Amino acid sequence: PDLKSKIFLLDYGKDVDKTKDLIRKIGIENDIVWINKLPRKTLISILRYIDVSVGEFYQSESIWGGTAIEALALGKPFINGFMFNKSTFEKDYGFPPPPFLFANSVREIEEHLVKLNSYKKYYEDVSYNSKKWFRDYHGIVLAEKWLEIIKMNLDVDS
Repeated sequence: PDLKSKIFLLDYGKDVDKTKDLIRKIGIENDIVWINKLPRKTLISILRYIDVSVGEFYQSESIWGGTAIEALALGKPFINGFMFNKSTFEKDYGFPPPPFLFANSVREIEEHLVKLNSYKKYYEDVSYNSKKWFRDYHGIVLAEKWLEIIKMNLDVDS
């Protein structure tokens, strides 16, 4: 296709060397932009210009890392290799899991990217749901909950 894209990768983490080897092996060095570790605020300013964010693809009990929350806040679709068990997540955290696009293989990542690129309405829906989840369960709502807990524990009047 005529589609030209760049892949922005953070140049830190335990799999950077393996990632660089893979990139060389498949011959896409010219399509990669490596980003050094940056202050969070600077990283967020870069995230505003991306179309899709991609997370980790290893199975663990960790929630998520990197820039998932920021991507959701900006309404960016987030493809991740870890799928939350909905009832366990809701029980543990008191709200539904984020609307990540789950991918457990290279083929599934490709399918998500093609669908997001090919169907504007689908992209808009995923984007809207990402931002809505952040708005409903994080951001100001979460800050207000923490403020309420702090006030209760300090016995402070509003």
